[in-house]
This record gives sequence, structure tokens and C-alpha cells, in this order.
Amino acid sequence: MGNGHIHQMCGLHKRNLYLTLVDQMNAKLGKEFTLASFG
Repeated sequence: MGNGHIHQMCGLHKRNLYLTLVDQMNAKLGKEFTLASFG
């Protein structure tokens, strides 16, 4: 449980951060797309 474990945790955190950003982007785009379609 040395540096390898810490590095793995860091990678997991970055991936979660990336997925959160992607989710926010998709939500924003989805909202704009919905407004464009039905607004």
C-alpha cells in the first residue's frame, strides 16, 4: 500500500471529476437542445 495505491486513488478522483464535467456539459447541451426544439 505504497505510492501505487495513492496514485490509483488520484487517477480515480480525476476520472470522477472528468465524468462530472461531462455530465454537466451534457445537461447544459441537453437543455439548450430542448429549448431549441420546443421553445
